[in-house]
Amino acid sequence: AIERIDCSSQHKMLCLELLGDYARKSCKPMRSVAAAVRCLTRAINYSVSPKFTLLAQDTLLSVAKTSTNANDVQALVYGCENESSEARKTCLEALSSLSNIHAITVEDIETTDEILRDIAVRLFIAKHDSNEAFAEMASTAYANAGVSFADEGDTQSPTVLLPFLSHECFAVREATVKAFATAVEQLPTGVASVLAKLFA
Repeated sequence: AIERIDCSSQHKMLCLELLGDYARKSCKPMRSVAAAVRCLTRAINYSVSPKFTLLAQDTLLSVAKTSTNANDVQALVYGCENESSEARKTCLEALSSLSNIHAITVEDIETTDEILRDIAVRLFIAKHDSNEAFAEMASTAYANAGVSFADEGDTQSPTVLLPFLSHECFAVREATVKAFATAVEQLPTGVASVLAKLFA
């Protein structure tokens, strides 16, 4: 109902309030936190009402606190790449307040190395956001997640960052340029190994 174009703004606001109350008060886990996060991220992105935006942000933060698996975390990480700065801010705030990200992702029996790497890459990029407040929140989330991308001894090539240079969100493209430079700088072999991969 939150995303239906035939629903009144009052109805949508009521749905947001109900969802937020459920997330804050219910002793039962939500059926799909990830789906709710994606819905709320889109709602913030397309919102034309400041009041609706604030309520959607508050609801997303409440829902995010109930995250229980890697898919929930991944949905928040993807939200950090939204074209709406308000949506990015809210998802980053939610992630930075989840001190148990590492436990949530690593202890999830359905988590794969691919998912963990995806989270690491995207948070590494977010750490280089031109907005200092956003970058700080991303750094906190990156640390809480216990993931590594271009740390010493990591064999991950910075070339995996290159696809993000064509991301639809300008802020992500801009952050990727900085992230790539940092990743290359941290490689013990420097730029030579990166160029070898690029032109292999």
